Amino acid sequence: MADSEEKEQKKKSKKNRRWLILVIVVIVIIVGLIVGIPYYLYKISHVKTDDAFIEGHITSLSSRVTGHVWKLYVNDNQIVKEGDLILELDPRDYQARVEQAKAALAAAESQSESAAINVSLTEITAYADLADANASLEFAQAALNTASAKLSVSKSELAQAQANVDVAKSSYEQAQSEVQAMQALYERDETDLKRNQQMYD
Repeated sequence: MADSEEKEQKKKSKKNRRWLILVIVVIVIIVGLIVGIPYYLYKISHVKTDDAFIEGHITSLSSRVTGHVWKLYVNDNQIVKEGDLILELDPRDYQARVEQAKAALAAAESQSESAAINVSLTEITAYADLADANASLEFAQAALNTASAKLSVSKSELAQAQANVDVAKSSYEQAQSEVQAMQALYERDETDLKRNQQMYD
């Protein structure tokens, strides 16, 4: 009976040893996996050597505009797809440029309005000078008609009438000179008007 108890004891201790060994093996396997998998993943992506060449693909990125990076939406070596937002540039520089462009546009519009006012003023002045020249011409023509009438009416006062004719002729010549001067002023003003119109356009 003692032999059977001893045998039973040995069986139990063998069984307990097997379970203990099995538990130790399972713990070793779990620890090996916990330590081994990260180590394996590290080793397949990292190579240690004193003399090596790297074979890989380099992709360069270039933007259409320059600027400071405001926000970055990707990490190093992250895979991105077409259309993914990678980063944002600081908009303040571009906003300042927009404001400068608006100010330049406002200044150009102001200069355009000023040029239009100058064109209108030059046109009015030119028409006024032309009207003055026409009035002077009509006045000279009237003086010449008066002198001719006096010549036909008073033949007896021929010398006086001749003097009046001479005066009228000199007045007419002076008026013609004034007309020519006014014509020259008109042509100059018309040239200025065309030039201002071209500048306005």
